[in-house]
Amino acid sequence: MPMSALLSALRGAGRQHLTASTVAARQAITGSHVLRLHDYNKVLRKKVPNGHFFESAPFGAGGHTWKVVCYPNGADREYDGYTSLFLKSLRPHDDPFIFDATTARLQASVLDREGKPWRTQTAEHRSFLGYESWGWKDFVKNDDLDLVDDCLTVLCDVTVDDLPLHAEEVVTAAATPPPEPTASALPPHDIWSNKPTDDMVTIHVGGKSFPARRFLLEAHSPLLKEALQNATTGQLHIAGLDAEVFRAMLQFMNNHGPASNKQIKVEPTIADRLLVAAGEYGMEKLKLACGEALRARVDMGSVAAMLTLAERHGCPVLKDACIEFLSRDGNLGSFAATDGFQRLMKDCPSAAEEIADIAVKQYSHVTWQPSRRIESSSCARGRFPEAIWSNKPTDDMVTIHVGGKSFPASRFLLEAHSPLLKEALQNATTGELHIAGLDAEVFKAMLQFMNNHGPACNEKIKVEPTIADRLLVAAGEYGLEKLKLACGEALRARVDMGSVAAMLTLAKRHGCPVLKEACIEFLSRDGNLGSFASTDGFQRLMKDCPSAAEEIADIAVKHYA
Repeated sequence: MPMSALLSALRGAGRQHLTASTVAARQAITGSHVLRLHDYNKVLRKKVPNGHFFESAPFGAGGHTWKVVCYPNGADREYDGYTSLFLKSLRPHDDPFIFDATTARLQASVLDREGKPWRTQTAEHRSFLGYESWGWKDFVKNDDLDLVDDCLTVLCDVTVDDLPLHAEEVVTAAATPPPEPTASALPPHDIWSNKPTDDMVTIHVGGKSFPARRFLLEAHSPLLKEALQNATTGQLHIAGLDAEVFRAMLQFMNNHGPASNKQIKVEPTIADRLLVAAGEYGMEKLKLACGEALRARVDMGSVAAMLTLAERHGCPVLKDACIEFLSRDGNLGSFAATDGFQRLMKDCPSAAEEIADIAVKQYSHVTWQPSRRIESSSCARGRFPEAIWSNKPTDDMVTIHVGGKSFPASRFLLEAHSPLLKEALQNATTGELHIAGLDAEVFKAMLQFMNNHGPACNEKIKVEPTIADRLLVAAGEYGLEKLKLACGEALRARVDMGSVAAMLTLAKRHGCPVLKEACIEFLSRDGNLGSFASTDGFQRLMKDCPSAAEEIADIAVKHYA
């Protein structure tokens, strides 16, 4: 019997005040996101080294917020030559606004020129909690990609089996249900007030209930819109959110239309929690206002927590305030000596790049001397961040032993530049690290590069030609892609008939396209290929690096087609 017929029968039996509820299993919900990467082979793969990634914009699916994470040259060295792809949940497990863990099924497809799946990978029933991610390190081999206009297009489907927001149906029996009102039919005072109407819903948060206008919630928050559309009633329960924070969110939604330019006032005492919630619920204007409210609270005691908050929840206003504070004279050095700095490096490693860039901009002329303190022509006052650039031992300083010599260095600079050194330092139980099989002169050059060139620095890198070949090998081994590129540039001028075999082998083995192109260019000149084929170097190349045969064959075909 339909619910309406049942209620009519019960009402006819004399029950005048009658309510009903229905409990039913909800179907899994699938959300899809298209990630398109332009100039994939020509630009992105060349500029983004192995172990580094791009992230998509956040998107909602099944009541959760997600990002697609793409590693153009593989997630680690074992998968160099592959595109690695992952789906990441955007709820940190140490966050007070976390929902329960969710289970999702994943499917990712590379789309062809007609928008149809060409290569598809699936993962069944993966559990996500916090910033956990699932995906495929071997999503697709880069050599197999046949891209249209050098554009990689990936379709990701996320099917969520359990939603963090749930609804309970509470239906008031009525003879004829009233038509659903529209925003245009309602007078202004009825739109913005909490006066009960047929458009009203009740949100239960933190043990309290809040009446609210459904269309206002949907207009402001994609996450609430999805939850309300999945609900069959006017009751919505939200887990893991503070009632005080939700009240502030509701006040914002009531007083600020999506197109409103009115100043948003945020209570400073809840601005940090409100920022997190605003980010989770897709309320970007409120998140921006929270960032503005927090700017004045950035100081030496709070900057670590503020920068972590800004990085995790994507708040550029607050991040800029932290960077501005650390860029002031003396602040960076003082901060590096605090416990907050250590917590920041542990809880939010991505912040290391920001700090390294600040240090490089302030102390761009620093040179490293192994036998004495660091000196800088740009620091005439003699004031520079001791904990970062000097040899004075601090909690951040480590000692690297290479080739019989010892090098003091800033831990965060090493970790910011090199994935391999980062892993080694994280596994080390002391501040001492011994590196075997590396020349001291080469490591000294690596350290000088790390001291003088932040991850985002575009300043030209100078490489000593006499060690450029050995430095290229070490740079490739330690993931210093910018340094490896500079070594390749330094070696270009040394490519000749006597060295081209060794140079091409070096370029092929250690993935240096700049040097490889220089060798191909040299062999493509009239007469050079024939002369080279008669040398011992050619025979050694075929023996030591058989894959170079393809390059030689291509040159021959072009010349003797």
